[in-house]
Amino acid sequence: MHRYVHTLGSIPAPIETKILNQHINYYLFSLIMGLRQTSFGYNTVKRTAKFIKKLKNELGHDKNLMIDSGGYSIIVGDVAYRDTVKCIECYQYYLDQYAQTDADYILSLDIPIFLNEPRGNTANNIYEWNRRSIKESKDCLNRNKDLYNKFIFVWHFKITKQFDIWRSIYDEFFRNKEETVVNHAIGGLVGLRSAANINFSPFLIPLYKVLKIISDNNFDTTSIVHILGVYHKYDRFILSFLSKLINEVYFKNRNTKIKLTFDTVNYTLTGLYKAREMPMIVTNNNDIMFDYAHNLIDYMDEIVHDDIARKEIIEDLYRVKSGHMLNNPKLLSLLMIPYNQYCDYIMTKMIEEENLLDLFLQTRGPNNFINQFIKIFNKWNTHYPFVFHGLKHSLCENFRWVKSAHELWEADIDEKKWDQCVKKFANVINFPHDLGGNFHYD
Repeated sequence: MHRYVHTLGSIPAPIETKILNQHINYYLFSLIMGLRQTSFGYNTVKRTAKFIKKLKNELGHDKNLMIDSGGYSIIVGDVAYRDTVKCIECYQYYLDQYAQTDADYILSLDIPIFLNEPRGNTANNIYEWNRRSIKESKDCLNRNKDLYNKFIFVWHFKITKQFDIWRSIYDEFFRNKEETVVNHAIGGLVGLRSAANINFSPFLIPLYKVLKIISDNNFDTTSIVHILGVYHKYDRFILSFLSKLINEVYFKNRNTKIKLTFDTVNYTLTGLYKAREMPMIVTNNNDIMFDYAHNLIDYMDEIVHDDIARKEIIEDLYRVKSGHMLNNPKLLSLLMIPYNQYCDYIMTKMIEEENLLDLFLQTRGPNNFINQFIKIFNKWNTHYPFVFHGLKHSLCENFRWVKSAHELWEADIDEKKWDQCVKKFANVINFPHDLGGNFHYD
């Protein structure tokens, strides 16, 4: 099953950690803390590294900590354009000195665009910055070979010039099987759907490109494929289905496996806005109940196992019922995590119960499958409208893409043909902005 990665901006309070660790196995923390200052350098990175080490200890070493590169600071202008080189050097310093001991995974430093510096947004400029970043990362990996299994290479696909840039860089530094990365990520998705006015998952064909790389390398391990910044239910449904398709069909009887992960800040932000209308799902004698959390207080022991945390949450839920001010809305907002995870559980359960994978494999052509899928979906929507309402069109669009990609996978097309598919997919997305100048890589 796919895995939710919870984003942290600070060390959670102990009572928050008890709730989080009950539901979360993967956390994401950004190096932004050490890069967003007006004056930053190795000294601020060292302080951030100490903070990350403490965070790892607080969460527990059985939890997976993924480090984000902090490149977002460059993108949005928190790091001045003139300081881009220094930011790259600071990231490499953390990678070289601390990632091996204090991180389970670390995302590559990617700079897809400069929002506040139009002069920097040429294809050649973006290529030069990212090539420099990855070249220096590769040097770090070669100094410490164990980092190859922790490093996550972030791809960009939504603009064809970006895709050419990233595949050029990947081919230069990681095409050699003996010195390549096993983990990948798909970036550039935040805000994409609204900007391009699409209602399907924009990572689908790029995922197959990454999958082809992993398959051809035939790794004797499980590779992380991380999707940055998605949260829609139709994204999570297709990730659950793809996890099953990839591991049980494409990589059946192989040591190569895939773990699909995703991160979003949407859950807890929504929880703060909906503290007084917090949706919740619980089970009661195998019946699934959906209501506001303040109407399901008697079942809260199923959601929060820790006695102290549960007591504080229940007190605030009674305040919701009485219309009084909340004591700890941040703690209450964490309930959106188990709510969304239970939605994922129901979606995965339906995929299993309806043998959707078998139907997918046995039905020829996207349209034939979608006609069958709609009948099943309508039944799901009747039984679980709180999960499936409003998803039909997006799920059908997702399956149209996945069914087409699956047929190409079964035809065993080579990676160059997958590159062509990615570019066609990008043209369908039709992101309304582009990089200046030209960059072609064939």
